[in-house]
Amino acid sequence: MKTLLIVLAMLLTFPFAYADDDDDSGYGKNCTYIGSWFGYNSDEEVAWTSQANGMQSSHGTMLLEIPFDPEAFNDFGFNAVGLLSNLKGEWQRIGHNTFYYRAASFAYNADGDAEWLAKLTGTATVTGDECDVIEIDDTVLSIYYSDADHELIDDGLFYQIEFGSHKGYRIRNDLP
Repeated sequence: MKTLLIVLAMLLTFPFAYADDDDDSGYGKNCTYIGSWFGYNSDEEVAWTSQANGMQSSHGTMLLEIPFDPEAFNDFGFNAVGLLSNLKGEWQRIGHNTFYYRAASFAYNADGDAEWLAKLTGTATVTGDECDVIEIDDTVLSIYYSDADHELIDDGLFYQIEFGSHKGYRIRNDLP
């Protein structure tokens, strides 16, 4: 009887252990965010590139490259001359093919001190027949003050921009 129960248990779990990416759940493929992306803004103009890395498909790190002039805020009393780098951050899976991301960078002045901190958050949903389209929603760029000692103040929100929904496409290189 014990052997029969073990065989029955194995037969019941076999289809789940070897299921492919397409399932009958109504969600379609189990896409990953890991990879390189080329994106457009809500006006369908080229606007950004990003790269998501991870040891597994549930969370990892990211690099977001966007054209941004840190001197644009100098009319508000800042003295920024450059941006440290592109935004760097992390991402995590929050749904079947949906991911939450957050990234940051800061602007610096001529002495190399921090002038303000930029944080970008949003959600990304990977779609398409080959998981090659990314739909970006709920994107918010928040700019925070630094104090008199040029320490960044995380609760010193200065300015916030909400972006409309936009898309990106997976960067693929055709190998010979």
